Amino acid sequence: MTNSPPRWAYVDMRDDQPQPALHSGTSRSGSSRPSPTATAPSFTSGVNGSVSPASEQSASRSFTKPPSMTSPKDFEFLKDLGSGSWSSVMEAVQTATGKHYAVKILSKAQLIKQKKVKYANVEKDALAKLSGTHPGFIKMHAAFQDETSLYFVLDLAPNGDLAELVKKYGSLSLSCARWYIAQIVDAVLWMHSKGVLHRDLKPENVLLDQELRVKLSDFGSAYLAPDGDLSPRASSFVGSAAYVSPELLNRASKTTSKSSDIWAIGCTVYFVIAGVPAFAAINDYQSFRKIEALDYTFPEGFYDVAKDLVQRILVLDPSERLGVEPKSSPSELREHPFFSASISTEGSGSEAAPIGWETLWTDPPIPPQTGIVPPAPRPSEEDLWDDVVHEFSVVNMQSPGLAALDRSPLSPNGNARPVRSPLEIPPEVLPSQAVDSESGPLDEDELSSLDGREERPEAKEIEDVDDPVLKAKDW
Repeated sequence: MTNSPPRWAYVDMRDDQPQPALHSGTSRSGSSRPSPTATAPSFTSGVNGSVSPASEQSASRSFTKPPSMTSPKDFEFLKDLGSGSWSSVMEAVQTATGKHYAVKILSKAQLIKQKKVKYANVEKDALAKLSGTHPGFIKMHAAFQDETSLYFVLDLAPNGDLAELVKKYGSLSLSCARWYIAQIVDAVLWMHSKGVLHRDLKPENVLLDQELRVKLSDFGSAYLAPDGDLSPRASSFVGSAAYVSPELLNRASKTTSKSSDIWAIGCTVYFVIAGVPAFAAINDYQSFRKIEALDYTFPEGFYDVAKDLVQRILVLDPSERLGVEPKSSPSELREHPFFSASISTEGSGSEAAPIGWETLWTDPPIPPQTGIVPPAPRPSEEDLWDDVVHEFSVVNMQSPGLAALDRSPLSPNGNARPVRSPLEIPPEVLPSQAVDSESGPLDEDELSSLDGREERPEAKEIEDVDDPVLKAKDW
């Protein structure tokens, strides 16, 4: 019996074509650092794509792994760009060329502890499949590992993500909003045509290159159909609270399809124009309830053509959403007046032409402009201190977990009651599904940890895990 090659053998995705700048979007908590002493063995490609150490192969092989992008030693790490509970992204310069990249570093110990190994594999496979196929996706240049971490070498995104842009401007004008949404739509429809569902589409995962053009990122929750068939199917829960589709909250159906990504597009349209998510709430549970009830309202001044687009996408029945076959189609989504009609440009008195889908990625970028909601004023130091005092004194008493408790500080026997954190939600108020917005989507086997019924397992030693992805000796 022959052994299949390790999935995390070195991958080189480079070519001679310049690529737009990107980085991988993550939340801003935790950190991870590359090992300064880490090394990676050399590999060359074998027959039928297998990979084995270079010392075991003939020097006559046609492909040899370039020595300049194979380990952390090939980079000088400059600064943090963002981090999550099992990964971080750092700006790094390749010492051999002086080129700047974003290097996503995934901690093996945390991947094991949080049962997220599959997310690393899925993200690598999705990036390998989509990189270089369309201008709307993050570009992966290489992937490698050392004893403690997995690494993605990605293009650097100097302009952050769409959520940061909207926060800076408060909201986006109609002409600006539709320029960004058109790029997202074009990239998502292309991705679907290649048999890939994103399943965690949100503004934080829409990166912006040096020209503020869209790059979709963070494919750890993606689904890659082996046969390219993306018809609705049973799915474990993935997604982020304010952007998850209602069918994934339904314990009975719990299906995912192209329609789930389309739903997220509708939520994003609302967000960039209103400046806040359509289903924003004090916690994830309340967001779920609003989604299931389709409970959202448009703020005053919300553009009529955008309102119609949102209403035709945010439909509880997945089969009824605009752009979803067979009742609708991708072309019908592209032809909606939000994209196909000329619109007045704010403050100029002129009109912006319809979106030209054939030239979308080469047309001059539209500069960001504030829409119906102005940016929030910067808080004073006194305001910031008041917020800190308020958070520590109130302890988010509006959380459903805390609301289910007796508000009295004493229990019936006179002892002080322990104060629960907002995430310690009693079983009776748990939704059918839940997500952890800080560390990413939760699997069903992790839901019980939200109410304290089951503690997370301790991290196993990497060498004791029977997974070639995380075994340095199996590279």
